[in-house]
Amino acid sequence: MSVRHSLSHVLKTKFARTIAIPVILIFIGLMVSVLTVTFTSFVSELKENAYIAKLEQLQAIEGSITARIRELNSISDHIQNDMPFTFTPLDDKQYNGYTLTKTLQRLLVGNDFISYLVYHRVSQPDHLLTSVGEISTRSFWNAYVGYQDTDEQDFFAQLHTITDRQILPMRQTQNNDAYMTIVYPIPMYARNPKAYVLSYISDETMDNTVESLFLDTKGELVIYDLAGAPIYHYNNTVRDDFSELLANYTGDTDTGLKEIQIDGEKYILLNHYSDYNKWNYIAMIRSDEIQAALNSKQSSFLLFLLSVTLVAIIAVIASALISYRPINLLAQKVSGMPMGTTGTGAISNEQLLLTNAFNTLIDQAQNMNQHLFFSNLLAEQYDDDSIDAAQSAHGVQFEYGSFLPCALPLPSHTNQPDEAFAEFINSYFDRSNMQCVLLLRSNPDHLLLLINSTKEQLSQQSIEPMLTALYNDASLGYKQALSIGVGDIVESLAQVPASAQKAIRALYSCIMEGNRFIMRYEDIDLKQTASMISDTTTQLLQAVRRGNVDKTQQMLIQMHNVFRDNTISQQHKSYIVYDILTMLRDDIDIPAFSDEVNRLFGTLLNRNVKKPGLLLVQIERLCLATAESKAEKQADRSRELIETICSTISEGLCDNMLSLESISAACGISPSYLSRYFKTHMGCTPMQYVENLRMEQVKDLLCNTDMLLKDILVQTGYIDQSNFIRKFKKQEGITPMTYRKNNSKQVGEYET
Repeated sequence: MSVRHSLSHVLKTKFARTIAIPVILIFIGLMVSVLTVTFTSFVSELKENAYIAKLEQLQAIEGSITARIRELNSISDHIQNDMPFTFTPLDDKQYNGYTLTKTLQRLLVGNDFISYLVYHRVSQPDHLLTSVGEISTRSFWNAYVGYQDTDEQDFFAQLHTITDRQILPMRQTQNNDAYMTIVYPIPMYARNPKAYVLSYISDETMDNTVESLFLDTKGELVIYDLAGAPIYHYNNTVRDDFSELLANYTGDTDTGLKEIQIDGEKYILLNHYSDYNKWNYIAMIRSDEIQAALNSKQSSFLLFLLSVTLVAIIAVIASALISYRPINLLAQKVSGMPMGTTGTGAISNEQLLLTNAFNTLIDQAQNMNQHLFFSNLLAEQYDDDSIDAAQSAHGVQFEYGSFLPCALPLPSHTNQPDEAFAEFINSYFDRSNMQCVLLLRSNPDHLLLLINSTKEQLSQQSIEPMLTALYNDASLGYKQALSIGVGDIVESLAQVPASAQKAIRALYSCIMEGNRFIMRYEDIDLKQTASMISDTTTQLLQAVRRGNVDKTQQMLIQMHNVFRDNTISQQHKSYIVYDILTMLRDDIDIPAFSDEVNRLFGTLLNRNVKKPGLLLVQIERLCLATAESKAEKQADRSRELIETICSTISEGLCDNMLSLESISAACGISPSYLSRYFKTHMGCTPMQYVENLRMEQVKDLLCNTDMLLKDILVQTGYIDQSNFIRKFKKQEGITPMTYRKNNSKQVGEYET
């Protein structure tokens, strides 16, 4: 029968007029609505993401400039603390001007942000030490940084009035260059500073840093200092009034973005406030140019949506044609029309299809229940008293009394046990006297195999031939060596988690040794290996970052023992101190200690340290103080996490599918971490806490309502009424109805 004839036949039927055509039209309408909403949302999100990307670029620019300013501050602090700069006359034989200028040049090695570094003593106004050499003040002014709008005498007279760190804005020089100057008086905050450190930053350097924001659009950026004065200006737009427009927003210290309209043109206003030096970064970018860059993406996405919609409509029409007879049969049964020429074969096939689908749903639900049980089991959520009830509630049954966990890696081509691999494993243990369950643990990727049988069948002489055959066939079938770790034989499901961990450890030992393919936990060599110095340093920094004060003290003791070892050179010890300071610098959040770290860095980099152990004493105090500070913050976060977990449990208490996995997913943590963390702080596992809350809620409803017991159990998340009654009687010594009769505040009898 041709497609045209089939379509003509279908369209003449009542099914087409009453069901098929209206359904197809409704589907087309829905698809158009979904397309419109999806495209509108996509355009809005695309535009918002583009704006956010620009804001992130501005934040990255601030971070880059701030990092360079930090380096500059460190250089200036080093010069201030260096005695030859501060106290030694320039005619000193040991520290002459040549030596000090070489020191300035060395400080700028690898630093392409600073154009010139100048050291100026008030007592020697005609003489400068610079990164380009020892030079007279007039020569340096005329050759390098002389400003067009002032002379050298006025500049240095103004300079001598500065007593605090100050930024001089970008200004044009006689050589048509432009520099921003950062002034550091020495000593800082003194009424009459004795010297000044001048750092010159060129406009070209600043432009190269900020131009990434304006690669695809025009706009302007201005940086304002703490007092609100502009110190740098970048402009690649044709508007001359941008500076006046940006000045209206200098008081806003909240980082963010907003759309504004000026003279009929739309602009994006970006504002980022630096917490380090209190500078305000404000930029304005033309919105229409960003929108133009997004047009191609919007057009491509619209074309994609239209294609998907067209394919879906064609698929629905084709499906209606192909499935006409069974759909027509269902329509006739619903409308009460006679069956006509429809044969009973279609009824049988259709019923078989529905039956198979229903059975599949039942199997999936049962598998999910069993998965939840084994997930909670491996997370040690059950004890000897609760595990039997959990087994019954989740439909998990074992025929024999002994269990043997085994661990093996997944095939290299997959990260989950597909059906072929599962059948391959089960084929070796599918026996009349043995039962096997596969459990996947995703981190790391390995497979846990739980074998259930008698103790004799699980003994080494009985199970090892099966594992050997499994290894040989896996090597042939999956083209890889299959290492197998074997745990201990246990007599209770509650003991399985500990034995499973032993199997995993045996698996890793088997893989690392490389000369065995099967290893039992009892065969592992448990000799301790000596810790390397780098391990001690790493453990020390981990303890500090985690706020573990006791562990920090232990690691510091080990570090002291390392420094007493005469076989380690003094230079190596200095490197160890430097390594600790480098990693510690980013974790210190106390300003006074940050200054001390910078001072210790200067000591290490510029002095001959003969006793690094003395520096370790100072580092010890910094480590302990930082660990204590982080411990206080972690305690606050710990209280918040416990409150979140308890709130999640309370909200989902009536859900009979509530499990360790669902709770951990809602809280954003792993199930194993949730189990350990909750038990440490609450004294019980999360599922025991759930059980206690549910039991208390049942008691309250029994005493204060006239609800039937089965309704109470549904409301509190229990699945099986008979299991609950046994559990209640074991805990309270009486049945729920007797408890209600003895404790009810109302008079009357209630049905169960």
